[in-house]
Amino acid sequence: MLCAELMGATSTNREQQVALRRDRRLTARLTRYAEQRQEPSQSINLPIVEDGAYLITGGLGGLGLLVAKRLVKEGARHLVLMGRSQPKPEIRPQLESLRAMGAELTIVQADVAIHEQVAQALDKVNPQYPLRGIIHAAGVLEDGVLLRQNWPQFSKVLAPKMMGAWNLHQLTREMPLDFFVLFSSAAGLLSSQGQANYAAANTFLDAFAHYRAGQNMPALSILWGAWSEVGTAADVASDIEAQGLGAIAPEQGIDIFMHLLTQPVPVVAATPVQWQQFLATSAGHNRSFFERFSAVTTAAAAVTVEELSFRQQLAQTPAKQQHAFMLQHLQTVAAKVLGWRDPKQISPDEGLMTLGLDSLMAIELRNQLAKGLEAQLPATLIFDYSTLNLLADFLLSKVVEQEETLDVDAEAKGYVERHAQPSSADMLNQQVQKTDLDSLAQDELAALLAQRIKKQA
Repeated sequence: MLCAELMGATSTNREQQVALRRDRRLTARLTRYAEQRQEPSQSINLPIVEDGAYLITGGLGGLGLLVAKRLVKEGARHLVLMGRSQPKPEIRPQLESLRAMGAELTIVQADVAIHEQVAQALDKVNPQYPLRGIIHAAGVLEDGVLLRQNWPQFSKVLAPKMMGAWNLHQLTREMPLDFFVLFSSAAGLLSSQGQANYAAANTFLDAFAHYRAGQNMPALSILWGAWSEVGTAADVASDIEAQGLGAIAPEQGIDIFMHLLTQPVPVVAATPVQWQQFLATSAGHNRSFFERFSAVTTAAAAVTVEELSFRQQLAQTPAKQQHAFMLQHLQTVAAKVLGWRDPKQISPDEGLMTLGLDSLMAIELRNQLAKGLEAQLPATLIFDYSTLNLLADFLLSKVVEQEETLDVDAEAKGYVERHAQPSSADMLNQQVQKTDLDSLAQDELAALLAQRIKKQA
């Protein structure tokens, strides 16, 4: 079976994750969460008690304080809030508010990634109120394409998630906890560009929750999407909107958290996704994993009013107006990728790199243009044709090569031949020794293109 699997690894429909177990071939698929229904005679009680203590790592951050407030509302009276630094002046009113609600707060300065500091923090829990629940919400970001990451950057992100979870597990495994919650991220599930370290750290949390559950220990890992106002995910909320990902309102997120405390599930994702948009723009490297959602979006699209694609609209545009129509489209797409509100502010003759386009944005821009034109475009498109005018002329000529129904005048073709920059694909191919650029992972390609940006600077 293994030989057959390896032989088929180069097929276009290859799986990214395959498990071979006892003559069975298992593949990974994302499925919709099926809530565990209770019988009418059964009541659902939140595992919150007045005579127990609850530890929140990252407890002085935005998410940690939201969780703390809700726990107190639900009856918790003894909270241990752990952070790497002392409380900042701006959060002290929130701490006083918690105390006014009847909570006894123990503020602990400790690094959850350091075993000794976690042990000392747990020693400060009042023995009259034993620890009954843990929420591990600590985490940091250090984004960057994988090939440009160094180990200190990588470990900075791994440590609070991975070592933090392990330290908490080791030091509390003999305690009768009601819950052990890990605040994970959808970054690992949805393959967020430039967040390989963060994705790896959170994927560990998910696997670790399964491990604890397998040991009959309480465990829940929640793969959060971006929160709209708080947490590290809020810092990148605007960047992921173009990928079809939404943001979670704080109250909605806390309601989800409290509900999941009553559910017997070790790992669950909670993130708003516009699946049709996400699958079209972001899931190309792992489409089989999302196939159950792809089927839903395909069926939904089939019953909607058919809209003309950009390529179809271009085909119906008179030849002399095609360049202007293409240019308008390029301005709209580029503005979306760059985060500009007014597409018209992007000058057709200004270099995109001077406008702040980086390697990841260049890949996203290429992907969006390829989708609209329903065509394969070179990985180095944005570097070979670095202004919108050059791009417009090249893309028009590209469409002509594939579809003779478009009539692009010879002057436009000549303009491309006269002004197009020498292909950077050749230079990059020398670096990767005939590697197919279009088959590279997004992070790998972004790193190579980043080198090109540096050379052009």
